[in-house]
Amino acid sequence: MEKFTFKPYEEFGDSLHFEEPAVAYIAGTSGISLQHFFEKYVQMVKSTAMELRDLAVVGSFLELLQKATQIKAEIMADIIGVSKSKYYRLLKAETLDSNAIDALASFTKLWHYGLLVFDKDLISFKAWLNTRNENMGGIMPLQLLQSENGRREVEKALDRIEYSVYG
Repeated sequence: MEKFTFKPYEEFGDSLHFEEPAVAYIAGTSGISLQHFFEKYVQMVKSTAMELRDLAVVGSFLELLQKATQIKAEIMADIIGVSKSKYYRLLKAETLDSNAIDALASFTKLWHYGLLVFDKDLISFKAWLNTRNENMGGIMPLQLLQSENGRREVEKALDRIEYSVYG
């Protein structure tokens, strides 16, 4: 089966319009959000009857994601589960492996949700991510983004904020 490479620079057409925060957009994609990027990615899997292993995301997407989220390279490397030096090599890679793609999909979904919880206020959301949280054992939420379990804990904390359930 032929491999299909989904490149973040490809445009999906001018007919799409989204009410999402500007900070969540990928540069060079005519306003396609990070969340919409992965929704389109999954849609292509279904519509072309391809399997996930036959799809690929180019390494340059990492750089676009890093710029959109304003997260340092070291932290982005931790999020996808690689060393900092490997992260820089991945930026030039033709494809990312499925583990990196899964981590990126999970992270972008959580990032999108966090922005919604904080009323699209990137500054407040990033301040919260970088503040030690007693309900998380005194750890900064940003430190928990490197594992799926950690991302679930951050999502639970965001749920508590969203629904005003503290403690």
